[in-house]
Amino acid sequence: IKTAIGATGFHVMAEVRDDVHLQTQAPALMWKEDSLQLNFDVDSDKEWQYNNIGGGLFNGHRIFGYGVALPSTGGAPMVWRWRADCPGFAAGCAEPSIAPKITRKGDVTTYDVLIPWSALGLKEAPKVGSQLGFSLLVNDADKGGDRHELQFGGGIVDDTPEAYGILRVIEGK
Repeated sequence: IKTAIGATGFHVMAEVRDDVHLQTQAPALMWKEDSLQLNFDVDSDKEWQYNNIGGGLFNGHRIFGYGVALPSTGGAPMVWRWRADCPGFAAGCAEPSIAPKITRKGDVTTYDVLIPWSALGLKEAPKVGSQLGFSLLVNDADKGGDRHELQFGGGIVDDTPEAYGILRVIEGK
């Protein structure tokens, strides 16, 4: 897994080695088979206010959850937004501004995803020294087999954004 930020968005590249690629689900259910989930807290520098029931939208934290997958039958990659705890965004829909490049060669699936800042409720890239909450989940399922996942950070499976990993924005060379 590699991550980077630029003027246009958050870039993630992941190579997944898997002897069987299976993705036959509708976009909203892609998590049941081979896919990648990416969750973000763009306000991870704010404190969590536990037991603040009236705080709304996770106490000011803007949380987003996306998924990308390559259909087994070929065709265009799928993109789905499961979570959007941010005013002006809907959950449970496709996100056309994200156009991943997903390729399969041999037993390796390469996910190359650029998420525009606007799809994360931001007008520009985070500044050097700031941070993003981030979690990535690789889903795997084979015909007749169990579903498995591998997660970087936490919080996707158990729906706890407080468990996301922290990525700090540093100056690139």
